[in-house]
Amino acid sequence: MPGDNSPVLDIMSVAVQLQSRGHTVIVAADPAGTAFAKMAAARHSSNTTAEEMQYITLQLEQQYTLDSMVERMASKVKGSFSKSKLTGIKLLLQLQEIMVQPCHAILKNATLVQQLRALEADAVMGMALPGSDPTGDSCGCMLSHALGIHSVVVNGCPLLRAPLNVPQMGTGNTPQDLSTAKGFAKNLAVWSLHQAAPLAIELIGSPWLKARRDLGLPRVHSQCPLVNAVAWLRRQAAASCTPVVETALTSWLLEYPRPLPPHQVLVGPGSPRAAHVISQPDVAAFLDSAPAGVVLMATGTTPQPRIALNQKDILELAAGFAELAPVRVLWPLKQRALPDGLKMEHLPLGENTLVVPWVDYNDVLGHPNTRVLVSHGGYHSVYEAMFHAVPVVGAPFQFEQEGNLHKLAAKGMAVMLPDSAAIRKHSNDTFQRQQVADTIRQVLDNPSYAAAAQQLSRALQAYSRARSPYERAADEIELAINARKAQQEQLLLRNQPQSRSRDKQEL
Repeated sequence: MPGDNSPVLDIMSVAVQLQSRGHTVIVAADPAGTAFAKMAAARHSSNTTAEEMQYITLQLEQQYTLDSMVERMASKVKGSFSKSKLTGIKLLLQLQEIMVQPCHAILKNATLVQQLRALEADAVMGMALPGSDPTGDSCGCMLSHALGIHSVVVNGCPLLRAPLNVPQMGTGNTPQDLSTAKGFAKNLAVWSLHQAAPLAIELIGSPWLKARRDLGLPRVHSQCPLVNAVAWLRRQAAASCTPVVETALTSWLLEYPRPLPPHQVLVGPGSPRAAHVISQPDVAAFLDSAPAGVVLMATGTTPQPRIALNQKDILELAAGFAELAPVRVLWPLKQRALPDGLKMEHLPLGENTLVVPWVDYNDVLGHPNTRVLVSHGGYHSVYEAMFHAVPVVGAPFQFEQEGNLHKLAAKGMAVMLPDSAAIRKHSNDTFQRQQVADTIRQVLDNPSYAAAAQQLSRALQAYSRARSPYERAADEIELAINARKAQQEQLLLRNQPQSRSRDKQEL
C-alpha cells in the first residue's frame, strides 16, 4: 500500500521480527514506499535489523502515492457523506478500486513477476486493506496465486466478522441492546446487509475480478453461496484467498466475544509502545509547559478528513478548541487534509492551539500532560490512547470507526462528538464550536473517564509486557508456515509409488 500509513507500520514491524529470527525477508515496494518502509521497520527494532532486509524497488510506469490516492478518492465520493453508512461502504469500495491498480501493474510486468518468482519464497506476507475481509481478494492473494506459494496476512485494521448474536459493525449496539426488539431488528438488518454485500459487489463488478481476468488468474471463492453457485454454473475455476494465517492486531479488551475462523488469531494491538522523547523542540516545549493539560486532535493517516468534512467543520473545530483555554490543543494537520478552498491561514486558531505537520501520536499520548484524545476512532489511535490511559472524544468519519468508539464508550473511556460525519442525519449538519468545547470539557472534568482508561491501560500494558503483539504475530506466522510445510511433506510421502524403498517410506 503506497504512502505513509499505519498498515505499512504494522507489516514492517512483523517483518523485522521475522528477520531478527534468521528468516530472509524481502520487501517489495515502489520507490515512494521503500523509504517509509525502512523507517517503519526501524520503529520497533534497530536500524541494523531494518537495513538487513532486502528491498526490491518496483519500477512502475505510474507512481502510486498517498497524495494521488487522496485526490482520486476525494473526487469520487466528495460531498456524499449525508448517508454516512452507504458512503463508508462506497469509500471502501473506491479504496479497493484504487489499490488494485498498482497490483495489476506489477503482475502485468512479466520481468517483475519472473524476478519475484526467482526468489523462491515460502510465502507472501501481505496486509489487509482497511475494512476488507482477508479471505477476500487482495494484492497478496493475487501474488501468491501468480507465484504458486502460500499467503499470510498482517491485519492492522481488522473488522472481525460477527454472527447474528454479536453486535454488528455499524449498528452502535451493545450486547445488552440485542435483548430488545429494536436492537435485535437493527442488528438483523445490518447482518443481512453484510451477507448480501458479496453478491452486490459481484453484480457491480469487483475490480479484483476484472484484474484477475486480464491476468489469467482464477476467480476467488466468495463468502456468498449464491455467487459461488453462479460461478459453478458458468464453469469458472475458483481459488481460495484464505491465508495460512491471519494475525489480527486487535484485542478482546475492545472486541465483543465471538468465535473466530481457524486461520485467524488475535495477537493484540501492535502500535502502542512506551513513549519516546519527543524529537520536535516546539512540540516538546508546548507539552512541557501546559499545567492545565493538552488535548491531542488526531485523525490518523487516512485521507478521510478532506473527504468527510467541509470547510465549516474545520472552522468550527478550530473555534471550539480556542474555547478550551487555558487547556492547550495540539493539532497535527497538513494542507492536503483540508477541504478544497480552505487554507491554513483561514483557521480561527486560539493562542492555546499549536498546529504542526506531524507528530508521533504514541509519544504525545504518553506525555504526562496529555489529558484527552480527539480522534476519528481508527484502531491504532484507539489502542494507543488505551495503552497510555488517555480518554477519547470520538469524531468518526464512517461506520467501522463509529463501531470502535461505541465499544470504547461502553467501556467508559469515550464519548461521541455530536454531528460527527458518521452519525449525521442531514447533509448540511456540521460541527458546532460550543458542542465541541462542551464535549471535550465533559471528559476533562469528569474523572470517571480517566479512571476507566487507567483500568484498561493496566490490562493492555500487562499483555504487551508478557510478549509484544508483533512478536506474537511472528510466532503465529512461523508456526503456520512450518505446519503447512510438514503437511505437504506428509502428502508427498503418502503419494509416493509403492516401489520406493522402505527407508524412504519410513522417512
